[in-house]
Amino acid sequence: MAEQMKLSQSRSWKLTQALRFASRILRGEWALGTIADSMRPHVKRWGRTIYLRLPLSPAAKNRLLEFAYKNAGPLFEGHGYKDSLLDEFRGQPISFPYVDEPVVSVIIPVYRGLDDLHNCLRSLAAFIETEPALEVILVDDCPSEPVTHAIPDSGGLVKLFNRENLGFLLTCNRGAGRARGRYLCFLNSDTMVTKGWLRSLVEAFEETSKAAVIGSMLLNPDGSIQDSGWRILQNGWGYPIGRGGDPRNGAYTYRRIVDCVTGACFFVSKKIFVDLGGFDPVYAPAFYEEFDFAFRVQAQGLKVICEPRSKVVHLGSASYGAEMRDQLSERNHAKFVKRFADTLPKHPTVTDDEFQLRKERDKGPVVLIVDLSVPHSDRYAVGITVSRYIHQLAEAGWHVVFAPFDGKADDSAAEILERQGIEIIRNPWTIEGWLAENGRHVDYVWLSRPDIAESLIEIVKAHSSARIVY
Repeated sequence: MAEQMKLSQSRSWKLTQALRFASRILRGEWALGTIADSMRPHVKRWGRTIYLRLPLSPAAKNRLLEFAYKNAGPLFEGHGYKDSLLDEFRGQPISFPYVDEPVVSVIIPVYRGLDDLHNCLRSLAAFIETEPALEVILVDDCPSEPVTHAIPDSGGLVKLFNRENLGFLLTCNRGAGRARGRYLCFLNSDTMVTKGWLRSLVEAFEETSKAAVIGSMLLNPDGSIQDSGWRILQNGWGYPIGRGGDPRNGAYTYRRIVDCVTGACFFVSKKIFVDLGGFDPVYAPAFYEEFDFAFRVQAQGLKVICEPRSKVVHLGSASYGAEMRDQLSERNHAKFVKRFADTLPKHPTVTDDEFQLRKERDKGPVVLIVDLSVPHSDRYAVGITVSRYIHQLAEAGWHVVFAPFDGKADDSAAEILERQGIEIIRNPWTIEGWLAENGRHVDYVWLSRPDIAESLIEIVKAHSSARIVY
């Protein structure tokens, strides 16, 4: 043992480590999964060291972070996000208790895909204790091969079977007709929900004046963003905000008004849904029905909101083949463009500036506020004062970006800001990197404390023509 220890500490052993590693791969001793497992404990440490030493601009480093998370997220996180979520509710019984007055009716259109449906329902059941009272309505839309019979019965689970294949849109409308909840949440069967997903949607609705539709941040199976709300362009096609990005990035984690949210998780007041006649059958069997509904509610002076605290994994299992999907999208896109010909000219034409796409169209000036840390209004007087100023600016229609100089923004105080629609710059993203990408949009920069002002004034001037307030 002593000899082995001596050998492992020798210079020759360390110098030949890479050769031994390569030879084991060539001999087939290590599969790629095993290699990844062996590297994970070191990747975060190596990654941080490399990140700090790279001779790149802050903006380039921020883009590198996004690329790394998108293409090698599981390597950094431990394993795939989908797998970690499955581990949370593996073996979870599928059972939903009957409630006299459900707050939300969760409506799930079903078309084959029993395995996906099992995972969806297990995730719902696993987190039911943290969510508002709910009922689950399954509407099976495959008469020739129904799968809902395989789901165990329970008091809070309603099963409907279509006598003929109606398609996604009409199946959703049928489910809504049987709902008892004050709110409806249309949920794809190829989704998995996370803790707090439904509570966050209800809170967003009840805390936002004139709210009509709320959507979750949708995640890909690897944990990257699928979309955090949508912007519709002048040509009528949609742009998914944040696609491929890191769900921890403060650019995507604050509550905000969007043009629309997707039907994979579509939360709406039942009264509003009924008053507007549900999804318009003109778009049957599917595609563009949720965009059309979102535009119709906005025409009534109501709001469509993305609530990123609610996170839902969407696997994207296609009920329609690629050819049929493209045909239906083209056909319904033409109907949508014709119907909203007077509205679409007000929308953007290009997608190369995501700050402008995620910023609400009617927002006023952009202000970047920098303080030592996230303000805690319950701890000290300065925190109370800063919190009030931030709130007043947001209420006045400003787009407020808050940057804690210490980079820490993962507590309840940060959540309070994001629920008010405040964008936050948090670690590992930097103030300089954010300014390098978005500084041209900033009208005012508010710097507090002498040391913060001294370290940032030149950086602000280098990346922005904003007026500096101290």
